[in-house]
Amino acid sequence: MKLKHLFYAAAVSTLAAACSEADELSSGIRSEKTLDAIHSGTDRFATRVNLNSEWESGDAIGVYMLDAGTGNIRNSAMNIQYNADVAETSTETNFVAAAGGIGIYDQPCDFVAYYPYSSGEEGKVDAGAGVYKIDLADQSAGIAGHDLMWAKVENKASDELLSSGLSMTFHHQLALLYVNIGNEDVKVENVKVNGLNTTAHFDLLKGELSVDDAPKAVTLHKLSDKSFVGVMLPVANIAKVMSVTIEAGGKIFQYMVPATSKISKFEAGYEYIFNINLKNSSGDLISGGNGSTEGWKPGENEGGDATETNPEIPSGYETIPVNGDTELTTVLDGASGKIALLFASGNSYNFSTNLVIPSAVTELMLLGDGKQQVVLSMKSIINTGLQKLSLNNLKITGESNATLLSNAAEDNLDNQFASGAVVEIKKCELTGMKYVCNWDGNKDSERNTLSSFTVDDCYMHDMSSVFESYGSEVITLTNSTFYKMSGQAIHPYNSKGAFNPTITIQHCTLVSLDKTPIQGTDNGCNIIYSNNVSAMIDPAHSNLSYNTTSSTGEGNYAAKNDDDGKVATGGFKSETAVTFNTDYKVSDLFVDAANGDLTLKIDVQAGDPRWYKSVE
Repeated sequence: MKLKHLFYAAAVSTLAAACSEADELSSGIRSEKTLDAIHSGTDRFATRVNLNSEWESGDAIGVYMLDAGTGNIRNSAMNIQYNADVAETSTETNFVAAAGGIGIYDQPCDFVAYYPYSSGEEGKVDAGAGVYKIDLADQSAGIAGHDLMWAKVENKASDELLSSGLSMTFHHQLALLYVNIGNEDVKVENVKVNGLNTTAHFDLLKGELSVDDAPKAVTLHKLSDKSFVGVMLPVANIAKVMSVTIEAGGKIFQYMVPATSKISKFEAGYEYIFNINLKNSSGDLISGGNGSTEGWKPGENEGGDATETNPEIPSGYETIPVNGDTELTTVLDGASGKIALLFASGNSYNFSTNLVIPSAVTELMLLGDGKQQVVLSMKSIINTGLQKLSLNNLKITGESNATLLSNAAEDNLDNQFASGAVVEIKKCELTGMKYVCNWDGNKDSERNTLSSFTVDDCYMHDMSSVFESYGSEVITLTNSTFYKMSGQAIHPYNSKGAFNPTITIQHCTLVSLDKTPIQGTDNGCNIIYSNNVSAMIDPAHSNLSYNTTSSTGEGNYAAKNDDDGKVATGGFKSETAVTFNTDYKVSDLFVDAANGDLTLKIDVQAGDPRWYKSVE
């Protein structure tokens, strides 16, 4: 016999008041051989397709029948589709088999069902394995397709089904999150949740969730100009991990869940509410007000402030605003996780001591706000196992005897980047320090190797070296200028055990560098050198590189000295591997190289773009 009408579902409304889980309802029997309906409700925090807790036309569930107690699918009854028998919306409905119901046999069976239904052809469900794939990244169109519910009834014999019917209660397997903006007269464009995993696999046969380790931003669904909602995966800890990015009025605001938050985790079936006020970079409300919402299983409510931030700050970072009144010596006290120091424009900042990064900080960004570079004076930045450091939109003046990014300061081997760490320096001018990144410890000590060291759109000058005696798998210099350096600009750790790095230099201007600018390790290096302009390089050897394993590149210009006609193009693996135009003298190529005006006299797209003739 077949189950013609399988589910009668009553979605429990919870918008106004709390109530208990849906009761299991009795079933009617149409005839001796036909089970008329299996009644079903959802638990009390049901969102359903709409937030009015109503079933809608087009709602569908998937049903499995299993051998009792085994988890084995019975008679191929897997992912059988049943549709809501409702014209528009209703809190009660029958679910009718889409194409033939499930046969009932004289053997005890278990039943499992899930919402929302997905066919195997859509790729969301592996019907045979009973696995449901979850991806929560984009909920802008609504949460209905993400609100996974599951129900199970065990050990039902055919006579019991026919005499008493079958009742099922659906339970939510994910958590519900509201973000409400409390400010008055504010229109919010979108809200994203950062730092949490968004994909998972749900075992429909066992009711078990396996979360993938793949954090990604979640775009919430917009309910109104100031209220957003989304379904989230359960997670044991969100404090100092989850952040909320809010776009409003053409500006970006960010809220990081604090360590003291009343909401410390997301549990399946619970609702969580964040009431957030937007503040500008000075800490002032952009308007007043507050807000709240009720519903779902009672979780917790959390209030907080989202501070105006900068789009350069990656998602998941906590922003600490820095202004003229900030005490720089303690600005990172108590900080942990991913931190961005956002320096307000219009001020100059002088660090009287080294900036020591707490070991609890895993990633750090120093960022100047506004269009103009923010001016900093500082000695050294000292870290313990930092995984990522970013410098952006800053003009930093260092001390002539100090390393800006010091490793093994005071010969403490713990004071260095983590193995595989990332360093990024963008839109900066650095000057006055001895080294940008250096190993300051005993030369025979073992040291970690960065995964990458990147410089882009920078002007570095009047120093000894950019990268000295430290290791990095990849070193990339692009769209930048390196001027007046007494040492080798790029000189990685060169012991026999050092990593053989790949060094890429493209669209850079290199002028007045006293030593060979690029040297590989004793194991060599792989160099890509393209579209660069150089002059007054390594007067002793006329070399641009040394210790290379392989080298390629084209579109380069190397200027001849005005006095003796010497030009530095040597040191690459093959004389023809890297090509140069050497037709011009220094005075023919630059406006005034000796005094720092490196603007090109010829109209070519080579070197640092800031010096192109067409920029004039």
